[in-house]
Amino acid sequence: QEEIQYIKEQVLAKFPLLGVTMRPLSVVPDDRIGTAATDGHRIIYSPKFFSTLSDEQKQFVFAHEVMHVAFNHILRSKGRNQRLWNIATDSVINQILKNEKLPMMEGGVDIAEAVNHSAEEMYEKLLKKKEQRDQEKEQKQKQKQKQHQSQSGGADQPQDSSEQNQPNQEQPQDQ
Repeated sequence: QEEIQYIKEQVLAKFPLLGVTMRPLSVVPDDRIGTAATDGHRIIYSPKFFSTLSDEQKQFVFAHEVMHVAFNHILRSKGRNQRLWNIATDSVINQILKNEKLPMMEGGVDIAEAVNHSAEEMYEKLLKKKEQRDQEKEQKQKQKQKQHQSQSGGADQPQDSSEQNQPNQEQPQDQ
């Protein structure tokens, strides 16, 4: 706990405005968690993970989790893809901390353009990229199916040609 107190003091010295957010947060060691996390009331960290970090990297991780709470990321996540929201919020926080010259550990989310965007803006960018990738994947699958059908002599084609001309009932209607 002495080490955590030292890290908290270092974070406060660098980011005094985080003191209001940090004060009510309890800090809980738990090696079942891979790195660190927050639920808005606690900062949960892996002592095994922390033991591999320099003091500055520990400050980075601790400040990172406090910033999730300070920026109200948990409540702002409602209705969003949680994985993409976490990447978006991590990207914004990590750029702030990197700009403060704290070293980020290897494998952290490092999207340079996030420095100029809010978490919501980054989320929308990531969501659009995901949708593009999903569409491209779907198109490739359709191309593979067409190739397979043409190679198998059309055996998978509908028997009645009128089936091919039926409108897709699941397509959205123009309003």
